[in-house]
Amino acid sequence: MRLIKGYLIAILLVFWASCVLAVSFNVPPNDSVYNLLEELEAKGVIQSQIWGIKPFSQEEVLRLLNEALQNKEKLPGYLQLRLSQALNRFKTKAGSDSKSYFKPLEDPYFLFIYSSKERPWENLQGRDQGKSSFFLGFQSKFYYSEHLIFHSILEASRVSDQEDFNRLKFLALYSKIGGRKWSFLIGKDQIWWGQADTGNILFSLNTPPFAKLLKLESEESILLPSFLRILGPFKFSLFAAKLEKDRHVPEPWLFGMKVAFKPHPKLEIDLSRSIMAGGKGRDLSFKKIVFGIGENIDVGTDPAEGDQKAGIEVRFRPLSGLVTYLEAYGEDEAGGLPSRWSYILGTYLVDFLPKTNFRFEYANITRWWYHHHVYRSGYTYKGWLIGYYTDRTVKNYFFDISYNYSSDFKLTLSYWYEKHFNTRNQYLYRISRYQFGLEKQLVLKKLRLQLDFKYRFNNFSLKDIEDDHQLYFFIKLPY
Repeated sequence: MRLIKGYLIAILLVFWASCVLAVSFNVPPNDSVYNLLEELEAKGVIQSQIWGIKPFSQEEVLRLLNEALQNKEKLPGYLQLRLSQALNRFKTKAGSDSKSYFKPLEDPYFLFIYSSKERPWENLQGRDQGKSSFFLGFQSKFYYSEHLIFHSILEASRVSDQEDFNRLKFLALYSKIGGRKWSFLIGKDQIWWGQADTGNILFSLNTPPFAKLLKLESEESILLPSFLRILGPFKFSLFAAKLEKDRHVPEPWLFGMKVAFKPHPKLEIDLSRSIMAGGKGRDLSFKKIVFGIGENIDVGTDPAEGDQKAGIEVRFRPLSGLVTYLEAYGEDEAGGLPSRWSYILGTYLVDFLPKTNFRFEYANITRWWYHHHVYRSGYTYKGWLIGYYTDRTVKNYFFDISYNYSSDFKLTLSYWYEKHFNTRNQYLYRISRYQFGLEKQLVLKKLRLQLDFKYRFNNFSLKDIEDDHQLYFFIKLPY
């Protein structure tokens, strides 16, 4: 542990000394601006965006929106209006960053979730859910200086059929120090890496935010010096998170390392690793972790050093309005390289018909994933999968079509076809999910409300598993 602490401190001091200090708050994952940024990149009006490392900082979002503004004539009318609205909102948020301030209440929201059979919605940051679940939350921000900020998202919840009805918990509670290009975060926040929409293989929104998190990250895309400039816009993220006590091996460490770059405006390449190691009663060797030594050994005096995963992501825009992407990761190591791969392939079409978007994704999560012979609680945090929500031995087909009736009203139809297998690749059952959604911006006097509604029907091929109905209703006041 001393080596790890020394390594993190050394990196922090190096980047602290080399930066113009100016850090920014992270934008929460449920903000609608992420959908807009993906559409703008697909249309080719943003070329420096790196999608694989999220959440974005507030200043990075503003920078990307301003980049899109320079090319807005390439956008259809409804996207121009959305861009203008988002710019006004984020300019207001960033405009007060000239002196210290405290905002005790920002962006209050209400979320209601219903499931007739108490099956949880995926990718909701590990929220506890029952048949009926209510959530009420807001952000608080303390901007001390360009050197230092504090950010929290506090949420109260009420879940049916649970004794503890009114619980308070933080979805974010962290401090950031660092610079315009680099930041060091300590506290509680979400790790969200990947390209796909239905979930991500390595770090997804399915898991709760990590409560004991140290993260060093580039705040925005940068250009490297000298010959490395050929890599184009570049970002990196390194983190260490201590997991919970209540698991087979208590309090192991989870490490993540990711670099992402764009050698061409139409091409993004990301390289990532995750490592679960240490924990109560187990040694932690920094050297073996970094170089991937001992992944599968656990005999005699040479125990396995941890559970490691690594892989690549690619995002490519061959034509304006068309994006294809890949997440491909190996679970174990063989011959110095990842093996036993799982992957997600996706295609996203923006405005392929007037005001109409289409997305297709195929996920193949193989039988070796998310389980480990030493860390028997699996690749989980507080009972939730850290990666793709379906767990292993699944093939998932996803189709989504949306129609933008206007700049502030969108309708969506979605369909999932999940095929589940056993560990011998024998077919077990199928789940078909049908979903209708709408997103609406309402203006009441000077207040603009963000509404998001979804209805889903889940059909199971097994007779002993009952079908269920689910509702999702979200309302936020960007304030």
